[in-house]
Order: sequence, then C-alpha cells, then structure tokens
Amino acid sequence: MLSEQVRLAGGSGVVVPTPQELLGIGLAHPPNFAPGAEYEYSNTNYVILGLIVEQLEKKPLATVFEERLFTPLGMTNTMFPPAASNAIPEPFSHGYLYGGAATMMVGSPPYTPAMEAAAKAGTLRPKDYTDVNHSFAFAAGAVISTAADLATWMAALAGGKVFNAEYQKIWQDSAKSSTPRTRTTGTGTASTSCDGDRTSSTCTAVRHRATTLKRPTTRTTT
Repeated sequence: MLSEQVRLAGGSGVVVPTPQELLGIGLAHPPNFAPGAEYEYSNTNYVILGLIVEQLEKKPLATVFEERLFTPLGMTNTMFPPAASNAIPEPFSHGYLYGGAATMMVGSPPYTPAMEAAAKAGTLRPKDYTDVNHSFAFAAGAVISTAADLATWMAALAGGKVFNAEYQKIWQDSAKSSTPRTRTTGTGTASTSCDGDRTSSTCTAVRHRATTLKRPTTRTTT
C-alpha cells in the first residue's frame, strides 16, 4: 500500500505524495463499475473533495478545517498536520496492525500461511504503525484528534450543527444497504452490524491521541 511507502516520510528520504499525485494513482485505473451502480469505498473521492474545497475557499484544507470546523466546535485537540510531518502531539499511544492496512480492512492481500500458523501458535507479533505518514490520505484521513474531540464532532454532526437543514436531510437519507444485514453506507457515513450490535462511523481516518483527560487511545481508521 501507499501508506507503507510513505511510512517513514519526513527524515527517511521518502517522497511525500501531493494530492495531485494521489489522484494520478487512482485515476490511472479504469472505473470498477458505472456511477451509481454499486458501492465501493475509495480514498480518491475524498482527495477530490479536498482539492475542490481548496479551490473554492482559496485556502489550504488545514486552514479551512480549522476555521470552519475545529475552532467553531471547540475541538482544541484536533489538527490537520503538515504533509511531511510524522509527529503526533503528546501524549499518545501506539497503534498496531497484524499485516498491512489493506489486509486488515479489505482482506487483500490475505495473510500468508506462515502468518496464520504463527497466529495459531500465539507467536505472531503486530507491526507498530504509529509513525505512518498520512500524506497518502490527505482529505481522506490526515487529521489527528482525541477521543473527546471525536465525541464532540459526532454529536455536532448528528445534531445538525455541521450542515444546514437541507444538507443534513440529504446526509441522513443517503444510507443504503451495501451488504445485506451487515453494512449500510451513505454519504460520508457507514453503519456496520456485528453479531446484532450496530455501530456507526463517519467514513474517514483519524489518528487518535490521548484525550484531554490523559487517557490514552489507539489510532483507528473508520
């Protein structure tokens, strides 16, 4: 994955991709299906949206997020860091994965027989992904936040404090089932059922810091 290539950016000599370069990677491939025919998550869509925002506002996306979202909502522990930065403001905990992000999220590439054997034997060790450089995500998930700020964000989003009434209704009515009985997806949101319990999230990736109460959390992608 591209995230592996930029993992040690900002000191290792690895080139940090620009949003335009990210688009070049995504748009070099033909569409998987006609628009509106199916659902499939893609970071490319969020990269395009981020560039549209920058063009309309004539400001960096980080500035727009700060002025229009983070500051008005009081999210003082949330930031959109510089592309070349791997740093997470302290305190923070470490995030781990068994294999790569693609294997964890979509099952491809699959775990190797050796990894499966090690998992069964209890000897498989995870990789520390805390220092991943998120320039590979841009608008799809380069934000750093805390659990407390994310709770503030979700309350504001669900409570109609982010969109006006017209767009709030569009967002709420957009959810459609993409996997029978297990997953519902919509415009920037998803709901997944696990053993009958349903959880919801916004479709973006966020690096988690410790909360303002100094309770550490791990980084997640949602």
